Amino acid sequence: MTASASYELLKAALGLKTVSPEIEMLLYSKLDQARGGLERAGLTLDETAPPDCALIAAYAEWLYTRRHIEDPKPRSLTDEIHSRQVHRATGGGV
Repeated sequence: MTASASYELLKAALGLKTVSPEIEMLLYSKLDQARGGLERAGLTLDETAPPDCALIAAYAEWLYTRRHIEDPKPRSLTDEIHSRQVHRATGGGV
């Protein structure tokens, strides 16, 4: 998978089949923001790995759909991020 895979997953999650160039730029911007947020959380991402592409897309979907800056992340997203942080911190021993 590639960065475009994250893009296609994001479009599917949002129910979009075709998008205008402006929306495409917005979606890629949300993917960049998601990558940055995940990296700031201490995660190392491999965009050739399907689970990482899915996580980036899920984070970007939340960024796209949240209505207020203080809206919390969905529980499934925070659980996945936390699980990866613990896995990294323990060297995969959990």
